[in-house]
Amino acid sequence: MKKKEPRASEPPMEKQKGNAPRVSSTVILVVDDDPMQRDILKTILTDEGYETHVASSAEEALEAAQTLKPEVVLTDLRMDKMDGMELMKQLRSQADAPEVLIMSAFGTPHIIEESARKGAFSFMQKPLEKHEVLFTIKRALEITARIKNQYL
Repeated sequence: MKKKEPRASEPPMEKQKGNAPRVSSTVILVVDDDPMQRDILKTILTDEGYETHVASSAEEALEAAQTLKPEVVLTDLRMDKMDGMELMKQLRSQADAPEVLIMSAFGTPHIIEESARKGAFSFMQKPLEKHEVLFTIKRALEITARIKNQYL
């Protein structure tokens, strides 16, 4: 049997876990100083077909973002040296800035409001729920795509 070749108009396909083909996809950068949290999120997002990269600090994330050009950055709020708010501020000042989703176990109404005012797409309370993370990322990508299409 001859293997089907993708047509020029079709996006390239990748094999994912369970041999389910997935469309080559969005680059997501996960930033958290907790290695277990990073690994869990990377596994969840990779299994969904996202190209997922991780960084253990905001400084490392800024460096990685220069070459990876992520569409979404999922960052912890509280980290050493530079926190998630400052990371978001620096990322949002760049051309083609990614959508930023902030996560924290310390989400007070004031912090949630401040993150929205400063440009976060969403604030997610830890411990994270898998379906909430996936839904929020999908929604951020849909809205970003609609906005970009308006200006084409």
